[in-house]
Amino acid sequence: MIFIGIDIAKNSHFASAVNSDGEVLVNPFSFENSKDGFNIFLNKFKDYPINECFVGLESTGHYGDNLINHIFPKGFKIGMINAIQTNSLRNSNIRKTKNDKIDTFLISKCLILGNYTLVQEKDIKLIKLRTLCRFRFDIIQSQTRLKTQLTSCLDLVFPELYGFFKGNLHLNTSYKLLEKYSTPKEVSKVRIGTLSKLFHSASRGKYRYEDAERIKKLAKESIGVDNTAISIQIKFLIKQLDLLKEQINDYETYYITKFIKCVKK
Repeated sequence: MIFIGIDIAKNSHFASAVNSDGEVLVNPFSFENSKDGFNIFLNKFKDYPINECFVGLESTGHYGDNLINHIFPKGFKIGMINAIQTNSLRNSNIRKTKNDKIDTFLISKCLILGNYTLVQEKDIKLIKLRTLCRFRFDIIQSQTRLKTQLTSCLDLVFPELYGFFKGNLHLNTSYKLLEKYSTPKEVSKVRIGTLSKLFHSASRGKYRYEDAERIKKLAKESIGVDNTAISIQIKFLIKQLDLLKEQINDYETYYITKFIKCVKK
């Protein structure tokens, strides 16, 4: 068996190879995280039987995903190694500092010792699913940031709204109200019937006529600042939040659900 250790980085990787006795077959070399770089890697091992090549990589983030997706279909056996394992081997050596070239041998040694998790076909699909989930997480973070900004704006413009909605400003009813009337001054000028109709529609009947009366009274007595700039910001924030909510729903119901079904096949 030929044990190929690869030290993964963002832009370029280092690799080397040893046999079962630890004899160096291929000295450490660098190759870029690109098609040309992958071809350099493949050319280094073109004279070795693919079914005897066992590649080891540390499971550190997503930087190795492209390489895995490139070489796995070609028949390379791949083992994922926990960084704790290589750190343990590194600390047992006299030279404990990280060195990309030396680390390739440490990774190969982990393969020889059996300290790895074998990559299978379903794992390749899961890499793609992980990418989808990572993007969803980014959208959720953006949504959280915008909600925080909106809350800060309302603390200044309409602080009484927090109590009216029982501590949860991020409701459909609240958003529909603020889309049209983003300041207490605007709310106080709206007819009760118009507010009641908006509340009833947005909340599916949960908020009624008396709630419209109550919010109108709060608006008239509000201590919020009358700031047009913040009012405009509130409306823009709600538009962005509505868009993100729609994207998250589409992402979960279509892309992720569809991909999970593919993984299970």
